[in-house]
Amino acid sequence: MRRPLRGQAALVAASLLSLTCGTGLRTPDERPGSATSKAARVDEAAPPISSSAPTERRLIVSMSAETASALAASEISLYAFKAVGAEDAAGVPLVWFQSRTYSLTTTLSWAALYRAYTATRTLLPSARVDASASYDIEPGQVLYVQEPTGTGVVLLGGPANAISIQNDTSTPFTCGLAQRLGETAAPIASFPLYGKTRQVFYPMETVLLVFAASSLRPGDPATTSPGPGVLVELGQESVRRLAFEINAGWSWGSEPWAMAVSAGADILPLLVVRSP
Repeated sequence: MRRPLRGQAALVAASLLSLTCGTGLRTPDERPGSATSKAARVDEAAPPISSSAPTERRLIVSMSAETASALAASEISLYAFKAVGAEDAAGVPLVWFQSRTYSLTTTLSWAALYRAYTATRTLLPSARVDASASYDIEPGQVLYVQEPTGTGVVLLGGPANAISIQNDTSTPFTCGLAQRLGETAAPIASFPLYGKTRQVFYPMETVLLVFAASSLRPGDPATTSPGPGVLVELGQESVRRLAFEINAGWSWGSEPWAMAVSAGADILPLLVVRSP
């Protein structure tokens, strides 16, 4: 059964980059290659997935003309990293977004539209991740990897507030969640997926914004902040407003939903959050 296209995520600076996403779902008896397994029978009893559109989230960054000019002159990029909850401590954060397009008001907006990905490249702290296979997925669903190429099928199952990836093969992979921006889904973290194991991920609405003159690109791993940053917890809120000044750094009115992150600070525990 195919689901309708849903939601949008975009970066707005001088213009808006829009996206749409379709989600595919099969019931367990449609799983190719064999009769319904014990795991699939458990999945069949999972609670139904809500068809309501996800809430759009926005981070609005204000700056002066002087700051914008200084950032542009130094070819400084705006970076975004997205936090994720996980049961495995071996994950590595990845650059989610990078752009040198910003103005007096720059808005990063997205919705909870995820893809589960697998990659055949070995997980290393210095290795860039390019997804070999990815699938639209929602909380309460599982990607079953069935082939050595990393391909598989998405079924209902797993914790209702989590996205799971299960390796039914004996081939090891790198895996994780990707979140849509524009027409592509950018990975937000990478984890090892060993043979016959399952990874469980808990989506979070926590974002690290960083301004830095760095060569990092989306998909690149980062365990330390490449520049001055701010960790923003949206919680149930749809909008957070911040400001950046070239010498003073980030400000947000000293509200409890954000914290400053120094250049060079360890960001691994901020972005890969251990979940029970």
